[in-house]
Amino acid sequence: MTTYRAAELAGGIKAHGALAMVQLVHAGRYAGPWDAYHEARRLAPSAVPFELTPGRIVTPHEITPEEIAAADRGVRVGRTAVRARRCSTASTCTARRAS
Repeated sequence: MTTYRAAELAGGIKAHGALAMVQLVHAGRYAGPWDAYHEARRLAPSAVPFELTPGRIVTPHEITPEEIAAADRGVRVGRTAVRARRCSTASTCTARRAS
């Protein structure tokens, strides 16, 4: 989608009082490469076996509370970096500390 088409779509959504939503999809436990599935740590909400390919049962690793916390910290650091970048190019800055 071109920038112009995206702006046109956003304008139409806003004109009708609606909100645009984006769903990010992650392959999670299905992520490849499948022939080397056992070589990487595949995370899922729980360690429930499933059929990856016909006749091949694999079990992902259950994500730990520590891994969830680390991912959350990474998101907060990223948000802070985005705010800092915006401040470096803006005439005024209202950046706040990441929470």
